Amino acid sequence: MEPSTETEVKGDAATGASENSKTETAMPAVLQKRYDWYQTDTQVVIAIMIKKANKDEVKVDYTERAVSATVKLPGSSSEFSLELDLAHPIVPDKSITKVLGSKIELKMKKAEGLRWNKLEGDDPLASKAAAATTDSSAHKYPSSSHYTRNWDKVAKDVDKMEQEDKKEGDAAVNDLFQKNISGR
Repeated sequence: MEPSTETEVKGDAATGASENSKTETAMPAVLQKRYDWYQTDTQVVIAIMIKKANKDEVKVDYTERAVSATVKLPGSSSEFSLELDLAHPIVPDKSITKVLGSKIELKMKKAEGLRWNKLEGDDPLASKAAAATTDSSAHKYPSSSHYTRNWDKVAKDVDKMEQEDKKEGDAAVNDLFQKNISGR
C-alpha cells in the first residue's frame, strides 16, 4: 500500500504545481505542511492547523484504514485537502472531528492498542513493539524518570482549556475591571 498525498491546496503544496493543468495555482511556501499528529494509548489525533474554519465547511470521512478531510480556507476560495492511508486500522464510528478556533482535530479511536511508529503507510515495527510490552510492569514509554504521566488526562485538560477560550491582553484587563465594577 502506497501512502497518498499528504496535503493538497488545489495542487501539490510541496511544489506549488498542480496535478490537473486546468486548476494550476501557485501556492505560497507557508502551505507546505498544515497538520501534525500525536497518539495516546487509545487514540490517534491529527491537528489540522487552520484557524477560524467554518464548521459547515469542514468535511471529514473516516474508514478503517484511511481518513480524508477537506476544509474551505477562511477568507479564500481555496480548499485544503488531506488524504491519508493509515498505518493501522481505526474504528470509524468512534472517531470524531472537533472544529476549534485555532485548529481542527481529528480524533480517531485505535482498533488495536498498538503504539504507531508512523501515521501512514506500512508500519511492521508497531506490532513487534506491542508484543514486547505485554508485561504490565514494563514502562509504556522509555524514560529515566520514575514518574509516569497520564497523557490521556493531559489531552483532556488541554481540550478543556481550549474550550474556555480565555481573553488575553487588553480584553482580559477590561473584563476584570467590568467584573470588579459590577460586583460593587
